[in-house]
Amino acid sequence: MIRTLDKISWTNWVALTSLMGALITAAAACAVQSQPALAPIGEPLFLDVRLFHNPGFLPGVQAGTNIILAFTGGPAFYNVLAEMKNPKDFNKSVYFAQTWVTVTYLVISCVIYASVGQYIDSPALGSAGPLMKRVCYGIVLPGLIIGAVLYIHIPAKYGTSIQRCNAELAE
Repeated sequence: MIRTLDKISWTNWVALTSLMGALITAAAACAVQSQPALAPIGEPLFLDVRLFHNPGFLPGVQAGTNIILAFTGGPAFYNVLAEMKNPKDFNKSVYFAQTWVTVTYLVISCVIYASVGQYIDSPALGSAGPLMKRVCYGIVLPGLIIGAVLYIHIPAKYGTSIQRCNAELAE
């Protein structure tokens, strides 16, 4: 097991690049298409874009949890703090990261939603049609794999540390 994230920190840049590439590709594809992929063919197009809507209980809960869970990088923060050369910079880095994530989510989601309106797909990478959906998922695949590996590595690292401490206490 890798003891620190220092040796694999470069993979985060690969993940960020693939994620941003997929998001920008999806937003651009949605913006330039003449008709949303999920819109009925042959009918006049009317985009019903609303800031507030009455979605009902289950769709409202799903929308709320999607927003809340989009910011679930928190468990990784403690591992990063423990490995920082200057832990006093932790607050600045968290503020920067959360600001970056929030601005990115707002810009990309506004561009896609303004382009496709009520014909948005979930997840939004599929809103530009079947071909662009495949292209976007192909671009984001390295980022998804790296994210999964990191989210598996962090709790496994904690579990190994706890087992090692328990073994030392038992001796």
